[in-house]
Amino acid sequence: MKKFSTSLWLLTVAAILLAECSKAQQVSSDGKILIVYLSRTNNTKAIAEIIHKNMGGDLVALELQNPYPANYQQTVQQVVRENESGYLPPLKTKIDSIEKYNIVFVGFPTWGMKLPPPMKTFLHQYDLSGKTIAPFNTNGGYGIGSSFDTVKELCPNSKVVEGFSMEGGSERDGKLLTIQGEKATQAESLVKAWLKRINLLPTAALTPRQVSIVPIAAATATGNQTLLRSALNDGLEAGLSMNETKEILVQLYAYAGFPRSLNAINTLQAVANERKQAGKKDVAGKMPSAVAYNQGRFAFGKEVQTTLTGTTAIGEPQRYVPVIDTFLKEHLFADIFSRDNLDYQSREIATISALASMSGTEGQLRGHLNVGRNVGLTEQQLRAIAFTISTRVGWQEGNTMTKNINEMYRTQDAAVASTANGVTVKKVTFPNENISVVGNLYMPQGFDKNRKYPAILVGHPAGGVKEQTAGIYAQKLAEQGFITLAFDASYQGESGGYPRFLEDPAMRVEDFRAATDYLSTHPSIDPNRIGVLGICAGGGFAIKAAETERRLKAVATVSMVDLGQLRREGLAGVLKPQMQQRLEEVGRQRTREANGEPIKYVNYVFNTREEIPASATGMYKEGYDYYRTSRGQHPNSQNKYAFTSLDKLMNFTALDHVEMIAPRPLLLIVGNQADSKYFSDDAFNRAAQPKELFEVSGASHIDMYDKPEYVPQAVKKLTDFFTQHLK
Repeated sequence: MKKFSTSLWLLTVAAILLAECSKAQQVSSDGKILIVYLSRTNNTKAIAEIIHKNMGGDLVALELQNPYPANYQQTVQQVVRENESGYLPPLKTKIDSIEKYNIVFVGFPTWGMKLPPPMKTFLHQYDLSGKTIAPFNTNGGYGIGSSFDTVKELCPNSKVVEGFSMEGGSERDGKLLTIQGEKATQAESLVKAWLKRINLLPTAALTPRQVSIVPIAAATATGNQTLLRSALNDGLEAGLSMNETKEILVQLYAYAGFPRSLNAINTLQAVANERKQAGKKDVAGKMPSAVAYNQGRFAFGKEVQTTLTGTTAIGEPQRYVPVIDTFLKEHLFADIFSRDNLDYQSREIATISALASMSGTEGQLRGHLNVGRNVGLTEQQLRAIAFTISTRVGWQEGNTMTKNINEMYRTQDAAVASTANGVTVKKVTFPNENISVVGNLYMPQGFDKNRKYPAILVGHPAGGVKEQTAGIYAQKLAEQGFITLAFDASYQGESGGYPRFLEDPAMRVEDFRAATDYLSTHPSIDPNRIGVLGICAGGGFAIKAAETERRLKAVATVSMVDLGQLRREGLAGVLKPQMQQRLEEVGRQRTREANGEPIKYVNYVFNTREEIPASATGMYKEGYDYYRTSRGQHPNSQNKYAFTSLDKLMNFTALDHVEMIAPRPLLLIVGNQADSKYFSDDAFNRAAQPKELFEVSGASHIDMYDKPEYVPQAVKKLTDFFTQHLK
């Protein structure tokens, strides 16, 4: 693997993930929220105030007409009698217009492992039908008992959501208010996580900083120092402080082992020195605070473990070898998780990413997905981690994580966006070997999942991405009733693969076969009615794939180019005399990169208008207009490819067996003013029947990408062609 470092990647992924995230229910604080609580030692009150701080609404403490005795034992005895007799103590608190509230938080301690009688009075006294009820609880360490079940029993016509509980004081043991100071800070983090989990706070996507943790953890866990080096640079650029980054690597020694953690720390030190020499000033960040283990490290660790996992249960390995449970509690949960310079969510992002990247750790991955949910990572945020694992580590690893998320939530990721004319689009991934290829799947208006549709693959030009001209044609053909799939080539766009921006013709061709695998197994697609459309270089790769890929029943191109011939000879042969010289330079560059020098990238088109010489040909001159201006520019299309791609490209020919497409039909669409037209002419002359060359009058090569006076002509011809041949 070779070096890839770009902060733009992080920003782009974060933006994409934000766009995909479904919006959770947002609750207003205009008086429709009621937070009512019963508190004797003020621990439940502390939680109620945290909820109020984050949600707004009306905060009400329950008071009794006849308060309980100050003496703890006398109160216990009175509560026992009330529970046995069913007595409901009358409330002094009166709530006017209960009907105006649509969400009611009810908070209480656990008394005798039951719901306190005053809260039973409240639930009996007020009609909460049709409202959302969110119970919350503090207790002396013995849990909620039957209290949450009783809330559900007393609110049969309400929506009772998952409750919140944490250990507070224990009046019996003389511990009164304990949710204060550091524990109050911890409580607020946990409450906010709960509110997100029950969809009462807006759900946000992963931030660029959070996204950057994923490849750092994955590379550390797999020992990939090359990927780690670029990931560390990306993370520091995305906002991780140096101490946060160090802490991630410290955390991972517990999950990936000392050797890999130490190797990663060595790499971080080297990266830090390189950045300092380059004049970059990284934020040092917070050092971890000292921790007081007042009840001992085991008890402290047990409390942290319970907070994270939601249970005090221990697994079979801990029972078989009890000392490992001691190590877990005293070292992992006490010594490491107590370090407050990295929040719980960041720690879980790192842990989940590491476990997802390693083999043989799926059981632990499932456990930590649940921990991630407990600390407030939403389903969509967990899916965002899986997507990043898929594209930065491998399709198999990302798919395994996605499978476990589906099982945990009993759902499948169904983030579908509407586009024009009733078409909907969904992001999908599929494997090319272990590279995750990312595509946009377009479904026609009135899509019925129980039908079988014809489908069309759409491959993009060299240097392009699925959101550009490939997306335009995919959208237009979906409007005509086809399911279409525009996808990013391996190593490019959102798809995975390293080094980035490699233009490998063998993988490009295999991308089309992998995409055919995906469509052939889609439940709403007829596997006997799949066609392919390639644009520019995508056209040459589509032809090459279709020569032997018999599942593609109809083949079409727009502005087709044989990228192998173009790189060997240049446009119209202008570079042919320099072919050997250029290959010599490729060899020298490969040696440099083998010795650790950075990858050399070259541009597809001119980067600025000033670079365009007067003698520039139409395709390259127009390429600047399309790829480098607002006309067609996209952040994932970065106008560069790895220079060493040339040795592979120059060895590639798209058209040497084009006749093998027959007897399947071939349609070549080209602008009659295109300086690349000779590629389509050559393909037409070599191909066997049935074949057609369709010329669009007045159009150049790039005009066919997006110009409204030319694209509709191509779409009309493509619609007729695919309708006829994908019957």
